[in-house]
Amino acid sequence: MMAKVCVCVPTYNQAQYIAETIESIRAQSFKDFELYVINGASTDDTEGVLRKYQPHITKYIKTEFNHLGDKVNIAYHLTRAPLLTWLASDDIWKPDYLKTAVEVLEREHGDLVYSNFDHCSEDLVPVRTRTLEPFKNYDTMYRLNKEKGENCVEIFLLFTRQLFLEVGDFNSEPGEEFEFALRAAYLKKRLVHNPASLAICRYHARRASCTLDMDAVRENLYKLHDTWKQKREATK
Repeated sequence: MMAKVCVCVPTYNQAQYIAETIESIRAQSFKDFELYVINGASTDDTEGVLRKYQPHITKYIKTEFNHLGDKVNIAYHLTRAPLLTWLASDDIWKPDYLKTAVEVLEREHGDLVYSNFDHCSEDLVPVRTRTLEPFKNYDTMYRLNKEKGENCVEIFLLFTRQLFLEVGDFNSEPGEEFEFALRAAYLKKRLVHNPASLAICRYHARRASCTLDMDAVRENLYKLHDTWKQKREATK
């Protein structure tokens, strides 16, 4: 029987965190999901940790790809679940995250739901809640991020498989979740906001977003997006 949601855990060298990530998925009050773990050729004990969870993992794939976008693309092309999401292997969901995200998406007849979340330290001490502002349209979303660096959409997303097929694969550069949502907004898809903060983003020294030049990331992201948009317009 096909699961309603495909949950992908993309990972690379996060053996010290991934057990907590998977335990948080197993603890979800919403149970109609399958779990894909895509391991980007980790050199630490990630595989050793995952052996304990083998009965709970629907599909495990080891790949040479290390970027998040590449890894989730693998899972989403394999699954037939109608709803798709991911959880980074150093982050955590609170027990009602999936239930609430699915409910909001269906109630609002959305194509994608994006959620508020909590920032925490490496040992899960709360730092602040990241409250995302609902945006009115594509132009507003584009301008707020490009001019002011304000993301309307960040890492905790749930969306339809149909949206993924229409919008296309996640790119292989940082900021992939925002650029994917930006493409969806450009195509006038319905992006809805879940105000509940039911996910935890763990900040630590090895987290990519803690080491990147975000201005350079943003500049590159818009080059990628504008190239995609030009190609899209050329095919009309």
